[in-house]
Amino acid sequence: MKITDIKKRIFIVGLLDVFFLILPGILFLYIYQPEIFNSFDWIKLSLLSGAITTPFIFLNCIILMVVESKNEKNKDFIFNCLSASIIMTGLVMYLFIAIDYFILNNIIYTVKIFLVLEIIIFFISACLDYFRSIKKKNSKSDKTEIKG
Repeated sequence: MKITDIKKRIFIVGLLDVFFLILPGILFLYIYQPEIFNSFDWIKLSLLSGAITTPFIFLNCIILMVVESKNEKNKDFIFNCLSASIIMTGLVMYLFIAIDYFILNNIIYTVKIFLVLEIIIFFISACLDYFRSIKKKNSKSDKTEIKG
């Protein structure tokens, strides 16, 4: 694939992904460890801020892949799930950083709330997948009864 073959939509989504992957981590570091900006250069700060958001992005990507498994035949399925999880994680991190900065002012509570929210999202998606599989089994058994 040549660089000229990249579609406009993919370029915009990729640019948004970079912003939502790195910027929440930079904001997180700036609020809670501002002295780190004096000791690291921008490349190390970018890598560190990406490392802060990546575990949550990975978890959200797995959740989206499970929930949206019916669209698996789409050729851009993995790209769409990864991009959606990056944007969703970035927005949630911005929300929790803003809540912490203006209301709570305690990083421990913010991280705990964020982790609890991630666990709740994971269990909800697991339940949705479980109920969807039960529904598919029931619809298959109904079809076999009609044929028989």
